[in-house]
Amino acid sequence: MADPTLTLSRLYSPTYVARIGYTLPSLSDTDSPYPVISGVDGAYPASTPAWPTCTIIDETSSPTGTQVYFNTADGKRAYYFNDGTKATAELMIYEGMTLTYSSSSVTNYANWDAYDSAVGQTLYVDLPAYLLKSNTTYSFSLRVTIASSHRWEYWQEQTGRWDHWECPNYVTQSQVSGWGSLDSVVNAAPVVSEMYTNGQTNPKLPNASSVTFEFRIDDDDGPSMRYRAQAGTVSPAFDIEWDTQLIDVGRVVGGREFSISYSEVDPDAVRDVVANVQYAWRVMSDDGYPYGDGMTPWSSLNYFRLNGLPYVISLKMGGLELLGGVEQKISSHDVLVEWDYVDPEGAVQTSYRLVLNPRAGGSATTYEASGAASSFTIPLIAPGIYDVSMSVKDDIEYGNAVTGIILVNAKPSAVSLKIDGEINPASVTSSNPSIEWTFHDDDSADSQQSYRVQVATDSAFKNLVWDTGSVLGASDNIAYGTVVPSPIVTPAVLTHQMYYFRVSVYDGVSWSTWDSYGSFYFNNPPGDPTLTSPTSGLFSESIDVAWVGATPLDLDGDEVTYVVEMTDDLSNDSGWNQIAGPLPSTTTSYSINLSSVPAGENYGVRVIASDGITSSDPSNGGTSPLFSIANHAPVTPIITSPVAGSTQAMRIVVEWQEADTVDVDDDAVIYKVWLTQDGGTTWDLVDTIPSGNSRTVIDATLLSGGTCNVRIMAVDEHGAEGEYKYSGEFQLDNSSAATDFETLNGVTYVSTIDGKLRKSIGRNWTLDQTFAYGPPTEFEVFAAGAPSVTVKNGQLVIAPKPGGTFMLRQAKD
Repeated sequence: MADPTLTLSRLYSPTYVARIGYTLPSLSDTDSPYPVISGVDGAYPASTPAWPTCTIIDETSSPTGTQVYFNTADGKRAYYFNDGTKATAELMIYEGMTLTYSSSSVTNYANWDAYDSAVGQTLYVDLPAYLLKSNTTYSFSLRVTIASSHRWEYWQEQTGRWDHWECPNYVTQSQVSGWGSLDSVVNAAPVVSEMYTNGQTNPKLPNASSVTFEFRIDDDDGPSMRYRAQAGTVSPAFDIEWDTQLIDVGRVVGGREFSISYSEVDPDAVRDVVANVQYAWRVMSDDGYPYGDGMTPWSSLNYFRLNGLPYVISLKMGGLELLGGVEQKISSHDVLVEWDYVDPEGAVQTSYRLVLNPRAGGSATTYEASGAASSFTIPLIAPGIYDVSMSVKDDIEYGNAVTGIILVNAKPSAVSLKIDGEINPASVTSSNPSIEWTFHDDDSADSQQSYRVQVATDSAFKNLVWDTGSVLGASDNIAYGTVVPSPIVTPAVLTHQMYYFRVSVYDGVSWSTWDSYGSFYFNNPPGDPTLTSPTSGLFSESIDVAWVGATPLDLDGDEVTYVVEMTDDLSNDSGWNQIAGPLPSTTTSYSINLSSVPAGENYGVRVIASDGITSSDPSNGGTSPLFSIANHAPVTPIITSPVAGSTQAMRIVVEWQEADTVDVDDDAVIYKVWLTQDGGTTWDLVDTIPSGNSRTVIDATLLSGGTCNVRIMAVDEHGAEGEYKYSGEFQLDNSSAATDFETLNGVTYVSTIDGKLRKSIGRNWTLDQTFAYGPPTEFEVFAAGAPSVTVKNGQLVIAPKPGGTFMLRQAKD
């Protein structure tokens, strides 16, 4: 028997990656299990077979089927040859020297004739996907075994019929081909993966989104790549509305990512993607080895849909529908906003947005919140015309906004609240005071239609003593306690305490808010005290204020206290300042210290009684006549230099610290400075300096020296003198060669005529024979004379010209 020929079909399939093909070999006559005597009739075979024992089973008119006739010695008899044949293919697969797979497959044929008709055809052995690795070399070997089972049927021709015997025994014979071999590489099937719609897997996209398909194709061995994408609706079946056809992208080995927009085909061939419809898309890839319909299998479907936008079907403000295109007039405060919406997908509202845009200009106001609420209250809207827009959001995005127009009414107000013509009176004695107001509205066409008045004992109006409720009418006043139809709170009797009242007015659209209130105290003021002192005159050190208390002190029995006030502008009855108080009601006098009160001629004092609510009238005997306050002496400063016990030479520096304030009356002040050398028996005036200065220098070059003292006095422009202040005794030493020395801003200045250097220890100067600094060039010569300055043996040697003076300066470290 001939050897089979092997072929390898490279293909793509979801269940296998390769198919081994082989040709069915032909059989030779010599291989037949019995002589083939077809077509011979009446001839004896070369040898008589050993016929099997058969059993007659029926009688029939003639035999049927394929027949082979044999003439035998016992007369003309026919033996019918019937066979069942099968071909077994044995497959061996090697990777190198390693056997990686072996299997066999069987193909059955009805008889030998059926096998003979299939000889030369190609049969296939399909390999499972997990078996072979792509892009790997394998050796494939296959041989075929043909096996036949023979059963004899015996027929003997009788007159007008055939007798039929069936033989139960079978005879099996087989033929085996040689091995057919093939070395080949299994093709790597391209794989589509990472399929995303707008970067997501099976997403629901915002309504306005453009649709982009993203995917990846991996192929280990190419050789070429084409892909095709399709999209469409999926209900009731995948209905293709978009098809790219095959797109050739050249050779691709490895992986490559692709992105294509839904619109990237002929627009005439694409139907628009509509919201709330389920879509799907898929991709197939082809590397040049087709199978089946010429393409590799399609990928699984990736689904997407555009979000169905929610939309508002009703929008009301203040109970008025805005979607009818009619401008609606609403109140300016406490406006209830209500809406209904529909979502084509049945999604729940996740947030809402209301925008009020004033037509008069200015910024729009946005009210936005999350949640499923279908109403909220706007507490206050400024009057004017507004364009209103409203939109709601589902779980993805806001739907289209609906619009309307509102005219916000100018809210009226009640202003100029008064009681019996007064604003917040502190002492009301009438049991039914008149409550008054003025109606105000920015819309001049509006007028008061109704009003409401409330009176309470607290400013929060929690403890109401009267509430009129809504009263029709344009009246601008009402007496407390007036009976009105169906009052909400019956008026209570006014007692000795503070009351608060407020008024709300209505212009036919809006009520004014309770944004202001007035007050009044149902109270009798305390009695007026009578001032008995001071009278007219001039006062300097102090002034005694005395008065007689009122009788009765307070009609309501309230606790009364007194306050003493003083002014320097009595003629104008202004500038009053409290001096003392509150003082107990038993107090009838108070002394005022005038040491810090500036001098003047228009002073006055008064005494006022208070019960904590209201006060007495000081013009009823409680105010003094005009009086004057005398001039005050200025304050002399304290001397800080020279220090007691110090030594001064040639010059005496006098320094002092000024008082704050120098003169209570703000007069011009001078300082007089005296010097004594005889223990205070004789004082010489040495300088006069205006205030604001704190230093003077006394030239002492002509003084004999010895014990000295300095004193100072402040004198104002009226001649008033302050007390003397003294420095304390100090020594004046003019015996040294030093003519001047002084320390200013950290720099030491030395004047000398004998070439000796003195250094300062505090404010005392001593001779220093050792000079630790040098060279002499570190000194600057300030005065004429240009003395010679050198350092010898650690001593500073200064050689001035006869009769010359000079000054040296050395900066301190």
